[in-house]
Amino acid sequence: MQDSDQLFKVNILIQQKNYKEAEKFLREMLSQDPNNTNMLTLLAEIYLQQDKYEAANAIVDQAIALSPESADLFSTKSRIAIQEEKIEAAEKFNLQAIQLEPNNSMHYAIAASIKLNNKSFDLALEMANKALELDAENILALNIRSTALTKLNRKEEAFATIDGALREDPNNAFTHANYGWNLLEKGDHKK
Repeated sequence: MQDSDQLFKVNILIQQKNYKEAEKFLREMLSQDPNNTNMLTLLAEIYLQQDKYEAANAIVDQAIALSPESADLFSTKSRIAIQEEKIEAAEKFNLQAIQLEPNNSMHYAIAASIKLNNKSFDLALEMANKALELDAENILALNIRSTALTKLNRKEEAFATIDGALREDPNNAFTHANYGWNLLEKGDHKK
């Protein structure tokens, strides 16, 4: 099987949350190409999804040493730091990702998430809007925008935003939870 076919299979296994099998495939591939940063990034993602932050950090650091210009690696490092509740480090790594790749909406969506976590609702809204300028269908940015608007007492705008996010990805659990919170904020407890 060619590398691209195997990587496709690994991505499917990750989507199915079959991390053990995905890791097995990646380890086999990495034995042939140990410096492949795409594979290392996927392996770090597998560890991140399993809350194995130390292993995820070690893999990402290895990949960054090989490819220090990769914005996605710094974005992954930021997401690990968020999960570890190391918010200052998360901001630092995400800022590096933005500097390396300023037109990637996900980097701004992550920045919005960090600002929301810090209860900087105006800045969260600003970052979410920037992400949506780059990609109007960015689900994370739509969710963060909706939450920030709710916290800023702009409930109608918040509801319209989350309603749009549901249309974009009707199966997203985070969006459904956010939709429910928006209904509660509107006083529609029954719905």
